[in-house]
Order: sequence, then structure tokens, then C-alpha cells
Amino acid sequence: MGFFDIVGSVLTGGLGGIVGAGSAIAGKIIDLKLKDKELQEKSLDHAHELALRDKDMAQARLEAESKLEVTRIDADSAAVQADLGALAAAVQADRATYGESWSGRVVDFARGTVRPALTGWAAVLVSYVTWQAFAALHGVPLGPERAMELVNDAMFLSGLAIAYWFGSRPNRGR
Repeated sequence: MGFFDIVGSVLTGGLGGIVGAGSAIAGKIIDLKLKDKELQEKSLDHAHELALRDKDMAQARLEAESKLEVTRIDADSAAVQADLGALAAAVQADRATYGESWSGRVVDFARGTVRPALTGWAAVLVSYVTWQAFAALHGVPLGPERAMELVNDAMFLSGLAIAYWFGSRPNRGR
């Protein structure tokens, strides 16, 4: 074996080692690039999952708000039903009659018509006072005596209605 054989073996062995090391380094670079690509894909997948979770949270928030609104509506409805039930009970309790005799029927008739008549009279008087005030604002003279008469009528009617509506009802332990 000659000098050139030895040098050739060293060079080809060294060259083989360099090629082997280079291929190992290239394989490692390729592995690292593949892992980097996998990490990027996982990162995109995680970002997608986070976006989906955000949408799930927004949907859950909307559902909770909707359920809360339905609960509020149900509570309001229950309160209205309770009010209507109380009104029905009050109307039923207010249906006391004073008998089947002639005088009892007169009392029942008076009791049943005085409040609606008084309310109608109040509505007419308030409409008239409003009309007179409107006319006075638009140049129709309204003397002080007429104005005082209208005010006295309104005050009389208000006092009569309040005394009758609230003064004639006994306190039932409320």
C-alpha cells in the first residue's frame, strides 16, 4: 500500500465523515423545520380553538341574557297576574248587597251609580275647565269671577270625590 493509497483513504474517509456529518446536520435541519412547521400548525390550531371558545363564550353570554330576560318577563307577568287577581278579589268583595227589599235595591242602585256618575261629572268638569283655560290663552277674556267659579267647582268636585271614595270605606285592618 502506497502513500497515495493512505492519503486517498484518509481523504475519502474524511470526506465520507464530512458527508455523513453534513447529512446528519441536514437531517437535523429538516427535522427542526418539520417541528417548526408542526408548531406553526398547532399554533394556528390553538388560535382557531381560542376563537371558537370566544364564540362559545359569546353565545353562552347571549343565552344567559336571553334566559334572564325571559325570567324578568315571567316575573312581570306573575306580578300582573297577582294584581289582576287582587283586583278581581276586591271587586268580588265590593259586591255587598243590602237586601232584596225595595229600599235595599235603591241603596244598591245608588251605590252602583254614584261613583260612575261622579267620575263622569268630574271628567266633564275637567274638560270644561281645560277648554276655558285654553280659550283664555287664545285671547278669549275670562274674568276673575269666572275663573274663581271654575276653580271652586273643580275643588268642590275633587273634595266630594275624595271624601266619598275614601271616606266611606272602612279600614279593614290594612
